[in-house]
Parts: sequence; C-alpha cells; structure tokens
Amino acid sequence: PDENYIFYTENNGNDGSVLWQISAAGENKKEVWQSKFPIASLSIHPDGQKIVITTFSEGAEIWKVDNLLSNEETVNK
Repeated sequence: PDENYIFYTENNGNDGSVLWQISAAGENKKEVWQSKFPIASLSIHPDGQKIVITTFSEGAEIWKVDNLLSNEETVNK
C-alpha cells in the first residue's frame, strides 16, 4: 500500500506456501506467514497492517494476518 514493501508467495516444496515481505529496494527479506497448503490468493488492507489469504486444502480456508509491518517476528504455521 505504501510502495515500500513487496509481498510475494513461494512454494515451499511440500505442497505448501510461504508469504514473504521484502523492501522495494530488494533488502530485508522476511517470512510473514507459512501454510501447509497452497496460497490461492491474497489481499492487503489499504492500511498495510492486515492481509487476508485464501488457501486450498480439502476446501477453501480464509486466514487473516495482522501487524504486517511490525518489527515482531510473527509466523503462523
């Protein structure tokens, strides 16, 4: 939302996905969230502090991650 960060997903090799945050300058890569299922879609709230992620297992699951831009290391597994 503020153009300072890029969020992207990556397959973790075990049918799951990892959500990463990296600065727009390509520095400070940080794992934000991890799922044992593939991430199908994501949407970042305009305030940049929350994200909603949809994963698929045997059905769709919707997750909300708060405090995206905090300095705390919070990873849900």
